[in-house]
Amino acid sequence: MKRLSVFLAAVLCGAAAVAGTEGESVPRVVPLLDRASRMPGSLFHSTEEKVGLKSSYPSAINVVLLSYKDGRCALIDTGFGPGLQRELAERKIPCGSISAVFITHIHPDHVGGLVAEDGRPAFPKAKIYVARREYEAWQRDPRRAALGKCFEPCRERIVLFDFDKALENWGLLPLLYPGHTPGHTVFKIAGKEAYFVGDIVHAVDLQVPHPGYCAKYDMEPARAVASRRELLMRGGVWYGSHIPFPGCVRISRAPDGTFRAVPVN
Repeated sequence: MKRLSVFLAAVLCGAAAVAGTEGESVPRVVPLLDRASRMPGSLFHSTEEKVGLKSSYPSAINVVLLSYKDGRCALIDTGFGPGLQRELAERKIPCGSISAVFITHIHPDHVGGLVAEDGRPAFPKAKIYVARREYEAWQRDPRRAALGKCFEPCRERIVLFDFDKALENWGLLPLLYPGHTPGHTVFKIAGKEAYFVGDIVHAVDLQVPHPGYCAKYDMEPARAVASRRELLMRGGVWYGSHIPFPGCVRISRAPDGTFRAVPVN
């Protein structure tokens, strides 16, 4: 009950936020758990270095709720959906109150929750924001064709965006970090050195100190490694799709140049 009360206080859609620069709102960020999971060590490989891999690593499927001073609510990704629906119901947040959903990339554990079990849109009033590059790559990718079922019910509300341009008044800047998918998107949160990093890491305990390790899910491993290294150099706070819940760490760098992920409570 204590955990629930804390989160209830935090996620009310009218929760306080401050005005960002250039008229943008700075959202309040609240992690939501769609599903806990573990990533098997056999999932990872590296051509750069070899370390003793564990049998598995703690992970999760996380979604982020963004709440704004003016009462708007939005999500980054949707997980598979059932867990997210439970989280929203527990917090008394109607699906119809979600104004926008921002997608990091088109994989089932990120877009599956766009539709309910009956095939109807889970968030009937939300605009669905997807990077143009990712959306077009998905349309050409037969391996992901089945995910059209997630987008078809929402097709009239899809908004395609380009990188490095702030998204309206949402306080988000989309950045291209490809490799996992061609248009994999990291969202920088306005006014903060904070990022929702999507699938930059699948096992944070392994891939932050040893960024040369890739998951087999990465479509272009070399580019995924380059993206991970570049984002690590930015540091700051990371909210991640697969960082163990509550899915938030601070990136720090040791004197020897290696990186650490320190949990943020």
